[in-house]
Amino acid sequence: MKTKLVLVLVVAAASLMSCQNRETPLTGSYGSNVLSGQVVMAMGGSPSGVEVSVSGTGMMLTVGEAGRFTFLGVPSDAELQFRRAADGIDATLRVEPSSVPVIVELSADGAKRGRRRGAGRSLEYEGTIKEKGDSTLTVYTSHKTEVVVAVHDDTVIRKGNTTYEFEELEVEWRVHVKAVEVEGVLTAREVKVQNTGGDDDGDDNSGATMTANGTVLSNDGTTLVVRTAAHGDVTVQTDDSTIIKRQGVTIPASEIEVDWEINSMGTRVDDTTLLARQIEVRGNSKKPKK
Repeated sequence: MKTKLVLVLVVAAASLMSCQNRETPLTGSYGSNVLSGQVVMAMGGSPSGVEVSVSGTGMMLTVGEAGRFTFLGVPSDAELQFRRAADGIDATLRVEPSSVPVIVELSADGAKRGRRRGAGRSLEYEGTIKEKGDSTLTVYTSHKTEVVVAVHDDTVIRKGNTTYEFEELEVEWRVHVKAVEVEGVLTAREVKVQNTGGDDDGDDNSGATMTANGTVLSNDGTTLVVRTAAHGDVTVQTDDSTIIKRQGVTIPASEIEVDWEINSMGTRVDDTTLLARQIEVRGNSKKPKK
């Protein structure tokens, strides 16, 4: 009898682990309601490894990359608990069972009902428009790669304070694209036109010399955001011809670190963007602790 009892417990435990790993619906006996949904991360990233449980029932599963979960037989006033030891997530959210899956957005501050979307990450690209589709742009980037981004009705397209329609964009125009990637698909949130390749608008002095001296806020390897006293936050673009020196030694743009102080000079693209001809690293603004 003892041998059989142990065997039954092992099989039951294996069955529960299978449910967790495959996101199989867990069945309880606390009601007749079905509660399903999807976990997304407020700041992007994968929800994989988040434990989702129904408080007071013992029902629990661990979500995968898709973040989906389903519980059968939950009480009408179900409270969901979300935990992940790796990043300290520990939050609860009370939801009413419904035939419509619930989207739960997790952050360091807790859990809340989210919008119906997939988890995504923000990306930015500099380059020229190589092709235009019905609602897509193919951009040849400064990294010498091609990316395809979808453009929706709510995508902001502008040059300085002038807005554009998608139909007005042309091949060979230089653009800065801010996009979000969801399940491998890039969708543009903003397309900033930097150079129309021959326009003489005269409204923003494109092509004039511009400087940006200040503290580096971010660096993606080729594009810096610099906080300046004169112009506020300025995007400093670099290319293969940009000369970058630190203490007399030439370095690549990728070696410039956040919080370093720099002087940059180059060609004005718009009010807050320049293409740098030269960058001089002046030092690190972080002061050593006493």
